Amino acid sequence: MFPYSIAAIFAVAFFLNLSGLLFKKENIKTTITKLEKLSSDQKTVLYTEKGVKAIVTLPDGSIVNMNSGTKLIFPNKFDGNTREVYLSGEAFFSVKKDSLNPMVISTNKDFRISVLGTTFNLRAYENDDYASVTLYTGRINLERINLRTKEENIMTIKPMQSVLITSKSAPIVNVPADINSEIAWKEGYLVFESIPMSEVIKRLERWHGTEFIVKNNNVLKIKVTANFHSESIVQIMELLRFSTGINYELKENKVILK
Repeated sequence: MFPYSIAAIFAVAFFLNLSGLLFKKENIKTTITKLEKLSSDQKTVLYTEKGVKAIVTLPDGSIVNMNSGTKLIFPNKFDGNTREVYLSGEAFFSVKKDSLNPMVISTNKDFRISVLGTTFNLRAYENDDYASVTLYTGRINLERINLRTKEENIMTIKPMQSVLITSKSAPIVNVPADINSEIAWKEGYLVFESIPMSEVIKRLERWHGTEFIVKNNNVLKIKVTANFHSESIVQIMELLRFSTGINYELKENKVILK
């Protein structure tokens, strides 16, 4: 156990602040006009199950790395002056440059991203109370529309910036000390830096396809700092038990936290 704990329990630079974040949908709304009008045989709908990842090539040659539990919708052919895509989940986009036809990525979090040619990571899971965008190269416009004022708010994101998006306040810009930790999942790493157990549980469920049952809510208050790579769910839970003192029981494909 000791060598595993040394490998797993160490700090890595990672930006995520979950304090008091709630995402309400009544004020902001973005639609996907073209995709909604397309019939099922004119568009592709892809979904990566829990524990599964995928690499997809879009019709324009752009590459999308999909994390577990992610839904991606795109037309079989990009027509018109925009390349419309829909994402729910997490993905790393390598968008092929086209200065005349921007790519517009709509999300289930009622904001959209407009890009010409760039690389970035977009995280917008439906059961998360926040979303985030991290830009590596190029430029991104973050677009939101307030239904009450009808105003469109556009924010330009610069390379090496990470933006946290909620409904309670304006997007929060941060420059992570190690921006590569944002996309560690692409290389098979699970990175936690002082993350509440409630968030750790959601990520482990997506990563391993394991269901968690919490019988002791005090467990959710525990914060975890760790780095996992190829460990099984049993090894991970043993490491967490060793480092945090949590009690658990594994039954079939369920982890019961006591």
